[in-house]
Amino acid sequence: MKYLQKLGKALMLPVACLPICGILMGIGYALCPSTMQGGDVTGILEMIGFFLVKAGGALIDNMAILFVIGVGVGMADDNDGTAGLAALASWLMMTNLLSVGTVTTLMPAIADNATKSLAFGKIANPFIGILAGIIGATCYNKFKGTKLPDWLSFFSGKRCVAIVAGVVSIIVSAILLFIWPLLFGALVAIGESIVGLGPVGAGIYAFLNRLLIPTGLHHALNNVFWFDTIGLGDLQHFWATGGAGHHRADRTSTGPAEAPPPGRAQGPAPRPPACADHRYWRGRAAAFRAGGRAGSHLRTPDPS
Repeated sequence: MKYLQKLGKALMLPVACLPICGILMGIGYALCPSTMQGGDVTGILEMIGFFLVKAGGALIDNMAILFVIGVGVGMADDNDGTAGLAALASWLMMTNLLSVGTVTTLMPAIADNATKSLAFGKIANPFIGILAGIIGATCYNKFKGTKLPDWLSFFSGKRCVAIVAGVVSIIVSAILLFIWPLLFGALVAIGESIVGLGPVGAGIYAFLNRLLIPTGLHHALNNVFWFDTIGLGDLQHFWATGGAGHHRADRTSTGPAEAPPPGRAQGPAPRPPACADHRYWRGRAAAFRAGGRAGSHLRTPDPS
């Protein structure tokens, strides 16, 4: 239990980056509505807003790396940065060894399997980032005081941590080569089943979220829905539409969008509710606090 609580505290480090991300993107969208509605960015205020949106988006798009370093440093006995460096080395090796190009070269049959190709195509996700962070921190805790022979004394102590983490990452990558498609498929099935249940699914998500709070692992559950771990990417889709909740109907589809019916012209993208509609935003905030935005906003009424 203590280990899980320590992991939960470590997960708070990268999560603590989200407020500044929300502040930057919120101000940015307010100053530059064309960022979410389309159109040209004109004027100094809109340029500033666009700049702030991109600054906040940089954190959302790279949350996996934040989890790598945050978990690595947070799980280390003395919160030493060496563990974060070892975790980053582990992350880079695993994401490269398990990339689609590397995997299909080693096992060409995977290229013909859409599910496995999708799994390895999304290997750079926060879930793998947490795993890399655990590897880096564990190697640091175990080998930070290692004494090597005189002719290898340069690599004694903390300097050998990244090397050991790299060796461990190769072994873990070889295991994930066979395990990750199964694990990814299980995560997708769980996520889609909860999302497909609508309000009931939101209640299940909220129950599991509260159940995991004592261990701190509710952040690991949130990764499945909030970030692009299995293709849901709740926060990315939320901010991509300016927080309006107008997401595409099938977020797991990689094919082209369906053409409009004959005789019906393709209209502009639906505009989000006006910011002056305070009741709308108060309702969304209440739903968020209640833990229900994991699936409740995925089904919006047809704007037509």
